[in-house]
Amino acid sequence: MPKQEFLARTQEIMKSPEWIIDGNFGSTIDERIQASDTIIFLHYSRYLCIQRTLKRRVMYHNKTRPDMGEDCAEKIDLEFLKWIWDYPKEKAPLILQKLASCSLTKNIIILHSPKQTNKWLQSINSSKLDFFKTNRTD
Repeated sequence: MPKQEFLARTQEIMKSPEWIIDGNFGSTIDERIQASDTIIFLHYSRYLCIQRTLKRRVMYHNKTRPDMGEDCAEKIDLEFLKWIWDYPKEKAPLILQKLASCSLTKNIIILHSPKQTNKWLQSINSSKLDFFKTNRTD
């Protein structure tokens, strides 16, 4: 989708009283942080992220994943793999700094592993848990 359309749709979503935006979109992170009351940062290891990326590539080769837009086939290139590999040193510290700066006014949840995420999901009430379980992609 064109960047301007993406930005407009993101801003429209954030006008709703309740919303969840999944993704690592640097162009909207400051707006999303400001508009949110809760931020969940999955700070998983680069090895797990690479493993899951490769797994999705195999599972959805020449197909559209259920969580992707129509006609958006799964693909991987070296540039994307490098971005994932470099993320813990290049991107994560900036996000963590932004989260630390708003930790007194926002509910910040940082999860470091799928096990920790599952434990957290089990700790929240069942209606929210049902939502997360039915909308998760691994």
